[in-house]
Amino acid sequence: MTFSPLITVLIPCHSTKYLGQALESIANQTIAKDLFEVLLIKDRVDETAVSQLLQNTHLRFRVLDSPKPGIVAALNFGLANVSTELIARMDEDDLMISNRLELQKNFLEKNHDFAAVGGQLELINSVNKTIGFSNYSLKFTINSDEVFERSPLPHPGSMYRRSAVVEVGGYREFLPEDWDLWVRINERWKIGNLGRTVLKYRVHSDQLSRYEIYASPKGTHLIQASHLARRADLQDYPSDNESAEEWITKVQSDSSFRSALEHFEFNTEKKPPLLLIRLSQKLGLLNLIKIIGFLCKDFFRHLPILYRTLRHKIRI
Repeated sequence: MTFSPLITVLIPCHSTKYLGQALESIANQTIAKDLFEVLLIKDRVDETAVSQLLQNTHLRFRVLDSPKPGIVAALNFGLANVSTELIARMDEDDLMISNRLELQKNFLEKNHDFAAVGGQLELINSVNKTIGFSNYSLKFTINSDEVFERSPLPHPGSMYRRSAVVEVGGYREFLPEDWDLWVRINERWKIGNLGRTVLKYRVHSDQLSRYEIYASPKGTHLIQASHLARRADLQDYPSDNESAEEWITKVQSDSSFRSALEHFEFNTEKKPPLLLIRLSQKLGLLNLIKIIGFLCKDFFRHLPILYRTLRHKIRI
């Protein structure tokens, strides 16, 4: 009998420390097991250990080696090897709520104008103790201003349409890859979050370096500059031989970029992202980051690690 799943659970894996728990949570989904498969993309981890953990779950799975290190390479390689239209993202250290796949599949089947859906997160520590909860907005209309405040969907707790992700070009290296993806998708389709918890998101020290760009003005600035470059019909990412800073300086000097900026207004009360772009035009990106860093140095020094790690996910 031919196996034809509706959903692929895509897991880029660079550690097996929590993988067994993650796979167990997938195996306990309320949706029938013949409706989904697990595609695990190995990034420098032992294949024997991974295969043994997967076999113990009795899940339908495939294991592939990423062509090069890094989560973006693993995710794009995974996209290229998925045949289902619906893809559920998952990290190897998180835990699915038992009805997550069922809830998100039902939502996307009923709401064809949505390209992606996330949900709320329960934050846990290394021993699965609850330490907090997320507060994601439920719906974002096409070209929503709110997507520039922070990453609008929890990436490891999301389900999206493969065709939409492929159409906008997949994942990219130089930006916060999931935030950049959501913004590009939202330029064409609606996105949103369920009001219910879909994932137990593990917080641990290994994530600090990865989320530094989310917690810095640079991450926000890159996301907005890329969006405005697309509006101005300019290249929305750096060339291979230029840095992100050099690319931003180049596009900001273009008259069409400045015109797009003048016609682009954020619909929020604070409007800090647009202010950062205007200041950086006067001061330069690096100088602006240095000034902000100097002013906030003592303040951030006393903030908890959790805040620095998750400020792009939780409204505080």
